[in-house]
Amino acid sequence: MAGNLGLLARLRLRHLRGDARFLLFAVGTDIDEDRGFLERAYQAYLAIILAASLALSWAQVIDIVGGLRAAIGEATSSWLASALLLLAPALAILAWGVSGIRETPIRLSGPDMAWLARVVRPEELFVVQLAGSAAGIAAAGALGGTLLAALAAGPWATWVTAAVVVLLTARLFVLDTVLPRSAAAPHARRAATGWAGVVVTTMGVGLVAASGFLAELVPAALTPVSLPAALAADALLLAGAVSCAGRADMAFVVDDNELYAARCAMRFLALVDGGAYREACRRRRARR
Repeated sequence: MAGNLGLLARLRLRHLRGDARFLLFAVGTDIDEDRGFLERAYQAYLAIILAASLALSWAQVIDIVGGLRAAIGEATSSWLASALLLLAPALAILAWGVSGIRETPIRLSGPDMAWLARVVRPEELFVVQLAGSAAGIAAAGALGGTLLAALAAGPWATWVTAAVVVLLTARLFVLDTVLPRSAAAPHARRAATGWAGVVVTTMGVGLVAASGFLAELVPAALTPVSLPAALAADALLLAGAVSCAGRADMAFVVDDNELYAARCAMRFLALVDGGAYREACRRRRARR
């Protein structure tokens, strides 16, 4: 399994590199063909300009949040930050839940269906995909936690850690809820889908409704003891998700990925002509 995981990880990195190469064509450079000193210097210049622009933009956002805290008062801003810390995973549960019910979380592109689905176990695909999505979730949580720390005027490390952990927990909870749909027998798949919808809706809507009331408990919960407990819960959720992915029906996974594979093949069209992309997706759904 370790060998396949390494191969899948390298394949994913090559795909990301290919996507980056395509996008960099827009600014007139090719990271594979342009290897001279001047070409590399131009690429470094682009990277520096992008990093500086993002840093300055983020500093402006932090300044705006600080102004909001001064305007509404520290007590209100602290309560608002706590409520947002609960509201973010609640909305994520609803969004990820709907996506996981509509399409299996084990995602396959067209080439993956042709080559990988027959030789790689579903849990291996799932683990590599989860690692990639977890990195993005952690980055989003870190940015969101920084904003919450600025809003609450609290320790940045505490709020960043809390934001990352709650988002990862929400993601793992959704995966444990929707993956049984991919592992269920054909006659039980409709029931598994309905049960997943009930659980996701109940948890997401309930947490949204209760976020205002539970916000007062958040500062007391942000203690050093809560982090190991949350990580232990995440480990159990991760083990359950990997185990369920290992029992997935690959025939169903391939069939359920038809629309995703079509969107994946047309993903760059959305940057050029959003209308044509939406129309192509609509036609593919109608044929489905």
